[in-house]
Amino acid sequence: MSAPCTNNRGAGKGGITVLGPADSAWPVLPNRDRYPAYNPMNKIDSEAVRARIAEVARRDAALPDAVADDVAFHMSDWLADLGAYFQFCEDPSRMSDAGVGELLTDFLIHVPNHVAAASKLYTNVPVTDIFGVGATSEDSDEVG
Repeated sequence: MSAPCTNNRGAGKGGITVLGPADSAWPVLPNRDRYPAYNPMNKIDSEAVRARIAEVARRDAALPDAVADDVAFHMSDWLADLGAYFQFCEDPSRMSDAGVGELLTDFLIHVPNHVAAASKLYTNVPVTDIFGVGATSEDSDEVG
């Protein structure tokens, strides 16, 4: 299985945190465990998601167990990031500029690598820079 993945910028269990209740004067990104009723992740059973993806990867894609488990890991490890982004999208004006910046940074550092790994493992299609922005290069001169 893939190495454990952590996102060290957020305060919640999954790294990034989500927003508080509508009537609160909440800080930039409060701990998502503090507002469980407002956490869209409460509706998602991440273990069920992981198990179902692994099952389909084994059966329909005929992937070996270890590869199927890796695909499932890479498609489920970032669900907390998805929950935070979803909550932002429900009411974008509620989050401060600093909060949006932190959300984007956390999401964009954590999620794409998981999706790229899952794509390569499941479809055997590698990530390419189809937009020509230097997305697959560490050379900052290629950006933009």
